[in-house]
This record gives sequence, C-alpha cells and structure tokens, in this order.
Amino acid sequence: MHVIIEGPDGVGKTTLANYIRDEYDIELIHNDASAENTLAYYQSLCDGDKVIDRANLSELVYSIVYGRETRMTMDDQIEFFNDYLGIYIICYASDYNDLKSRFDARGDTAEVSENLRKINDIYTI
Repeated sequence: MHVIIEGPDGVGKTTLANYIRDEYDIELIHNDASAENTLAYYQSLCDGDKVIDRANLSELVYSIVYGRETRMTMDDQIEFFNDYLGIYIICYASDYNDLKSRFDARGDTAEVSENLRKINDIYTI
C-alpha cells in the first residue's frame, strides 16, 4: 500500500502520516522543497509500502506560489496521476485563521507564513 498525503503547511499532514506509519508499520518519506521533485523521483517512491508526506502536487503548488520553474510539467502531473495506484489524500484547512494559528505555534518560516492563505487556497481549487 502506498499513501500520499498532500496539503499546505500546518494542516496536519505529518501527524496523519505518522499515524499511518505506526498503524500499518510502513516506511514514511517526508518530502520538502529540497527533494528531487521530478516525475521519475515520485514514480520511484511508489515501489513497496510507503506513506509519503508531500509529493507531486506540492511541487506544482509551491512553484506557482513562489514564481519558480516547476520540476514537473503538467504532462508529468497527469502521467503520475494516471499511473498511481495508491491512496491519495489532499488536506486543507477550511478555516484560515485556525491554520495560521497552528502554523505560528509551530514557529515555521516567515516565507511560508506570508503565503499561507494563497497556498491553502490553491489546494482548494
């Protein structure tokens, strides 16, 4: 079984990923902007049982928010979704203020904090 969990910072992805890892005793992979974030990279993660905290969709969202080139084209995104045979969970916060307070309590980076509303809004499209 492979499970991908996507969503903005502070929404609870890692908490959910840790629960699934512990409950099913499977490997947890936590991705961030420093990951390779290419189609080949995400396809390689789909071998074996894993729970993946942040994947291909985040690469698309964050490249839009930060105005940088994406490492995955839209065709890459479509190919991954067409080939992926696992559980895909997308989380978002319906109440921005709740998300912001959780994010601030964690003390995360100011850069993401400034764009938190935009990031959450993109996940809800």
